[in-house]
Amino acid sequence: MKNMKKLISVTMVTSVTAISVLGWSGTAMASEEGVSFSFFAPIWDPYTESSDILDAWQTNTGATIDFNWVQEDSFDTQLAARVASQDLPDVIKKDDGQVNDLIQQKLLIPLNDYLEEYCPNYMSRLTEEDMAYLTSADDGNIYGLSLVVDNEAAYSTAIRSDWLENLGLE
Repeated sequence: MKNMKKLISVTMVTSVTAISVLGWSGTAMASEEGVSFSFFAPIWDPYTESSDILDAWQTNTGATIDFNWVQEDSFDTQLAARVASQDLPDVIKKDDGQVNDLIQQKLLIPLNDYLEEYCPNYMSRLTEEDMAYLTSADDGNIYGLSLVVDNEAAYSTAIRSDWLENLGLE
């Protein structure tokens, strides 16, 4: 049962949040050299298990992240197997109904206090709508983080005008 008390975050965390929050978990390691934690997440083609962004994330934060990437189509099965074997990672990237099962099994811990104390900038950016999305309907706690985007263009569709012109479209 010792692995059941690991700090598990449900969605991709920012590097600052990961370091702040995971520094106090039962299995994440914090030292003068930085923080070390495991990260379990789905991956799909064409993405690879390594990238300049992930390398920079670790370099710029001093964190050592043990990424465990699983093909998206087998992620749920592998997560269930890890739960059954009590071999839980420190961070899980997950954003669907299976999260509620993990909460009910008390395999996730609330992040509320950690976020208020160590991530005030993140919390200050959240709207009431964001908080409603992040908060568990069952107990009112926050178990994961969401992406905060202040640029609406990030979620828009862009079409090249020269491409449209070449096809005679508007």
